[in-house]
Amino acid sequence: MQDRYAGDVGDFLKYALLHWLCAADASHPALRLGVVWYLVPDEDHNADGKHVSYLNPAHREAAQLRTMAPDLYDRLATVVQSGQRSVAAIEAAGVLPAGTATLASPLDFRDLARWARRERLARRRSRLDRALAATSDCDLIFADPDNGIRRAAHLTSRSRSKPGNTCALRRAP
Repeated sequence: MQDRYAGDVGDFLKYALLHWLCAADASHPALRLGVVWYLVPDEDHNADGKHVSYLNPAHREAAQLRTMAPDLYDRLATVVQSGQRSVAAIEAAGVLPAGTATLASPLDFRDLARWARRERLARRRSRLDRALAATSDCDLIFADPDNGIRRAAHLTSRSRSKPGNTCALRRAP
């Protein structure tokens, strides 16, 4: 996840889903959510992060999206309109369900040489340990990778230089 993406239409949809999953109903209490942000430094080589036109009332789908989750929609609009798009702003604006536990420390390898595989893996392991500790009392944990999920047996090395690109799935022991 990069701060420059905070509040885009993809965020709106995933936060709406998380609210729905965590909500209490007649037969179940609310679930406590944990969010592990796979926060990486913003890239500046492209113009990504501009998918916020859904927040413009003149947008063809704005009214329909706002009807789905009005409070969430308005909170995300406030974040985007502030010009301070970040996961910290998302958390501060109350976008996530009440009581959500988060881990937002960045995962950054810019100080490591490209061939420093062990150091990258150690840094990932340390961050995973912090994520597990931060969300240990949560009922539902959402890991927000930059873009995609892959099987643990995928051919691409887990130690690649872009830390947030994938989230490996493994079966629990």
